[in-house]
Amino acid sequence: LVMGPMSHIIADFLLSVKDRAHMLTVTDAAAVSEAFGALVRAVVRQTPATLEAARAPITAIQFDRVRRFIAENLKSPDLTPDTI
Repeated sequence: LVMGPMSHIIADFLLSVKDRAHMLTVTDAAAVSEAFGALVRAVVRQTPATLEAARAPITAIQFDRVRRFIAENLKSPDLTPDTI
């Protein structure tokens, strides 16, 4: 069982892949596999090297999380840069 911030990142990654799996090409699938491997290695063994290797997928996941938050709250008067 993975706990902490990385568990949320991996969960968001898997949800993102699930939502887009039907659109993945063979090349995309290879990139997703590599990104997932980097994330798992960063969770299992948090070293500067593994965290650096996971930086790109983590950034992509965070961007996707922000995009989903904005889409879900687009009509809310409370949507401000501070809430994002």
